[in-house]
Amino acid sequence: MVASVVNNLGRALGAMNFLGPIFEKELRTSARHRRIFFLRSLYVVAIALAVGLFWYGEVGHKHGQSGLDALAGSNQLGIQLLCTIGVVQFIALQIISPVLTSTAISDEINRGTLGSLMMTPITGFQIVMGKLFSKLLTLLLLVSTSLPLLAVMRVFGGIEWNLVLSLVGLTLCAAVFAAALGLVFSIYHKKAFPAIFMTYVTLLGIYLLVPLLAGGGFSGNFNGLNRMAQFAYFNPFTSLAWLVEKAQNPGIMLTRSTVMIHPLCQCILLLLATLMLVTFAAFIVRRVALRLAAGEPVLMSAKAIPPVVTPVTEIIHLETIRPVGNDPVLWREIHTPFMGTRNRRLFIILFTVGAFGLTYLHTWPNIRHEYTHVLYTETFLLMTLIVAAVLPAVTITGEKEASTWEILLATPLSARRIVAGKVKGALQRIVPLSVFFFGHGILFTLLGYIHPLALIHMALVISGPVVFLVGSGVYISSRLKHTTNAVLVNIVAGLILWLGLPFLAAMLDEVLRMGQEITEAVLSANPMILNGLVMDALGGAAVRRDSIFVFSICGGKTTWFPFTLHLFGVTVCYFTLGAVFYGLAVRSVARFRS
Repeated sequence: MVASVVNNLGRALGAMNFLGPIFEKELRTSARHRRIFFLRSLYVVAIALAVGLFWYGEVGHKHGQSGLDALAGSNQLGIQLLCTIGVVQFIALQIISPVLTSTAISDEINRGTLGSLMMTPITGFQIVMGKLFSKLLTLLLLVSTSLPLLAVMRVFGGIEWNLVLSLVGLTLCAAVFAAALGLVFSIYHKKAFPAIFMTYVTLLGIYLLVPLLAGGGFSGNFNGLNRMAQFAYFNPFTSLAWLVEKAQNPGIMLTRSTVMIHPLCQCILLLLATLMLVTFAAFIVRRVALRLAAGEPVLMSAKAIPPVVTPVTEIIHLETIRPVGNDPVLWREIHTPFMGTRNRRLFIILFTVGAFGLTYLHTWPNIRHEYTHVLYTETFLLMTLIVAAVLPAVTITGEKEASTWEILLATPLSARRIVAGKVKGALQRIVPLSVFFFGHGILFTLLGYIHPLALIHMALVISGPVVFLVGSGVYISSRLKHTTNAVLVNIVAGLILWLGLPFLAAMLDEVLRMGQEITEAVLSANPMILNGLVMDALGGAAVRRDSIFVFSICGGKTTWFPFTLHLFGVTVCYFTLGAVFYGLAVRSVARFRS
């Protein structure tokens, strides 16, 4: 009797273990890795340093102030610090999470081990959940370890516990949802880049295009705010904006007209959406495993095609050999499909063009305002930079994972030619994506809403960061073994350069009491900031209003010629960094051959 109860209880507890042994194994072994320990320590030290520097600057600034002034300054400082860390952490995890799960299932399919996993007592749901949370384990631990330090900032005053918990909870739920979406696309794509790209496109559609289209429509005869509010339920950025607003204005309350919902409801909806994605993925994984065990082709829409045996006499007369040219590495990079079949690429292109075309119809009444052009060009620029960070990082690691890297090194090609072919191939694939960025500028230049000078500035703004990311991505890809790690490192490098450094500069300005001098200098090299300055001065009504355009840079005002020189200098710096990484990649590949 007792033994039966114990066995039943054991089976019940085992059924409740929905994460499965895959996650348990990662949980037991991850803490033993030196790099994980180093990463967690570095992250905690960075946040502690930020809090300490702001505290030191605030204590030094209080001398000579009255008690009320010092208290008000301390409250405002703590709120700004919490909001800055929370927003940066939220955006970073939204970008990084899909990268971590982009090969979660495809790796098992490529190695042929998914069928073996299904032969164990592990269920498909446990496989998916274990893969999802084992890939996110490092990020979850980082956010969890930052919670005590974020709570310490309550000593500044004006910060409530529920605000800190809401920021951390919303960040974790949004990251898990993005990661689950990336895991679903990893079932359908063999390589990491298509899965990452499709995840970003889907998130962009859910968070931006759908609410925008629902909110305004095309006629303006209905209440667009209510329609937008319905779709804002699935947009964590709206809840993040409300949390930031509530932190700065504690008395604000949610109303029916507010285009957002309570962060707790947002977290519940994100978790429910994640559960639906995981359930769907578990169902598909089981089907894929059965097909894999039966010897059928997978990933995913491939059809079973019987092998065709061609006689040798017919092969001799076939004229299907295509000339490679003088650069075989570049030829292979260009002719290797990275977005699946031709029909799939055509569908993605038509969907993207159609979606943005609908948004143009929606925002056409505001086309005279410069903020409209800032919004579109910032979106297109961000898309291009993300692809520029992801695509070059898979060039060499993809060869290593496909076991073709040693064959490539055994050819007579020099290390410089191999790296040059990889760089040229990455650039030729990134350039077509910039058509959206330049297409917006050219179209509205012809319509008279953007000054022609903006086209030159746009070319300077985008070319330097792209070359830098391509160079760093190829170098990182030459040093690491796995695609996911290489993509993650290159994305983090861009985040540190364009988000981390401005944050560090703001801390130094606060400690040294230099106003915003260091921050302005750092932001003057940020491509997103520079593009905003260009569109603000040369887009919309400014084209007709001003004959001499004025640009805001480094805390001051300047005319178009010094600003163009500044853009040129920043571009040269980015090109120099890209060339340095190119040289390091050549040395790394040459070291492999020796």
